[in-house]
Amino acid sequence: MMKACLIFLFCVTVVNSYAQKKTIDSLRQIINQNKNDKAQVNALVNLGMTVSNSTDAISYVKDGLLLSKKIDYKKGEADCNLVLADLVAQVTESIYYGLNALEIYEKLKDNTGTASAHLVLQWNYREAEDFTNALLHEFEGEKIAEQNNVKGVFDFPHHRLAPLFLAETAQTYILKNEPDSAIIYAQKSIQQNELFDGTSWEFPIYLLATIQQIKGDYVHSLENYRLALRLSKIQTEDTQDSLQIYSGMSTLFKSTIQLDSSIYYAQLVNKSWSPGISEAKNLLEAVNNLYEVYKLKGKQDSTLKYLELNYAQVFLIQKNKKKYTKQHSALN
Repeated sequence: MMKACLIFLFCVTVVNSYAQKKTIDSLRQIINQNKNDKAQVNALVNLGMTVSNSTDAISYVKDGLLLSKKIDYKKGEADCNLVLADLVAQVTESIYYGLNALEIYEKLKDNTGTASAHLVLQWNYREAEDFTNALLHEFEGEKIAEQNNVKGVFDFPHHRLAPLFLAETAQTYILKNEPDSAIIYAQKSIQQNELFDGTSWEFPIYLLATIQQIKGDYVHSLENYRLALRLSKIQTEDTQDSLQIYSGMSTLFKSTIQLDSSIYYAQLVNKSWSPGISEAKNLLEAVNNLYEVYKLKGKQDSTLKYLELNYAQVFLIQKNKKKYTKQHSALN
């Protein structure tokens, strides 16, 4: 049985790789025709979203941005800005592209593009701990998505964006340490009942578990963390969500003095985390838990190791936030 499963997974991987290569080849064929038209811009955008190398992806989309301006293709210009906002690593640069995309989409009265731009912007403002602007884009994006039944194209593809905005709002209120507000939006998102692979979407359930943990309701929190984890294993894009669930479970077990369990889940995050698949806050939470648990267990060497790693992560995050604050004030 195991051998059959492995063969099946290998075949799926081969088929997906072949399909992706075929898509890339088709897009490059359009680009190589050098017609300098809308089709070439669209191909550059889609190629940027398809190739795995981020440097190449950014280069393709920037070429598309230059061409879209040259031929006065506003929809293509907005799409290029939006995809660049998703691709670039620096928060300030991402916000710059996101605001450009938002301005153009609004002028075009493109509800899907406008909601998508709000989605990218809220995430980046929250990453910089600018919660006021994050909430502003979450509220506005949710209103547009709900009124127009907007579904995701670049992010959250084929799914309604309204439940995502509600969940993102809950996430922002969690980070603001306002659990009473957070639980309202998490429950609203759950009530929207967005389905992935035939099952309830796990992200708002994870958020509900986190809020329950903050409020000291450890029994229901653990139940919902476990439910969210089961759902994430069924759903196709589960890497990031699994890691944030693990970091949350680590914190819960630390709070209930189940130290070995806390270490186990924190180490899962510590070993698997990378910037491309999970938010910095998940690694920081896990490393901080390792530091505090090893300190409680009296293991000085391990405590020092994770204290140093914790400080390194805090320094890196704060450094990026300082860049954001300085550069963003200059943009305004």
